[in-house]
Amino acid sequence: MNVSWSRYFCAFTLAAAALVAQTSTSPVLTVAGLSAEAPVATDQILGGGLPPLPDDLLNSIQSGSLELRQQVLFDTTKSTLRVTLLLVPAGTALPTPDGQPGATPFFALTANTTQVSATMNQLSITGTITSQQYSSLFGELTGELVTVTAGYSTSSDGTAVFSGLSATLPGAGVFYSQAGGGRVRITGQTGASLPLAVAGPKGQSFTVPQFSLSGSRSSDPQGGMLTYKWALIAQPGQSVTLTNDSTATPTITITDGPFAYGTYTFQLTVTNSAGLSSIDTVSVDYLSPQ
Repeated sequence: MNVSWSRYFCAFTLAAAALVAQTSTSPVLTVAGLSAEAPVATDQILGGGLPPLPDDLLNSIQSGSLELRQQVLFDTTKSTLRVTLLLVPAGTALPTPDGQPGATPFFALTANTTQVSATMNQLSITGTITSQQYSSLFGELTGELVTVTAGYSTSSDGTAVFSGLSATLPGAGVFYSQAGGGRVRITGQTGASLPLAVAGPKGQSFTVPQFSLSGSRSSDPQGGMLTYKWALIAQPGQSVTLTNDSTATPTITITDGPFAYGTYTFQLTVTNSAGLSSIDTVSVDYLSPQ
């Protein structure tokens, strides 16, 4: 069954080890830990992506009174992967608080992991299912493989932006998420680790169309040199000129226009000598002079 998570939220904690010697391709890493939770998209549940759920459960999800969530835990110390489907009252905080009233496990499986890997934008964990609990809706899965995958990019404080999240189980259906968020940390056998990207200044406002940003607080854990790349995450009607966008301190010039005033978000990518990168974003307000 293909399982993924919804577009609303995903809490991930990742650690990675075993950096393969750098080649002309992206460095290959091994994920050392993962925890995740997110709502399952209603259209996936009602659109035939799963075996038919009980009518009362479908009605509760369709009416908006219940929400189906997926929780994933990879325990690196035990080399186990656990996937749980959880029913909660709609609107429950994410992640689901311990002891949340009305939260009920619907299905769970445990697997012994057999393959764990990641590149700088994709992670994958595969395991052989050893047990399942609560529901037989998906059939007998013991001995089958489960694979969890996600595309991601890292940010300054260990958080990550995920471009896609999925878990694949045999013969049960598809839950899908376009995007999510969480945390990531990657290290390697050689001691190489992700640099820290810090974009600033945070929380600033400008009334003139030209100003500077700074990534000078970015750093590399091994003290190595960093390269910088700035880009505008543009909204409709926004246009800027970035000068010295491959330095720590670029200059921004906003293009005048009917929609020029507003909030501008810029992304900084820093890369170290091992080819590992991290990102951070900074938003600034361009205000009309008083």
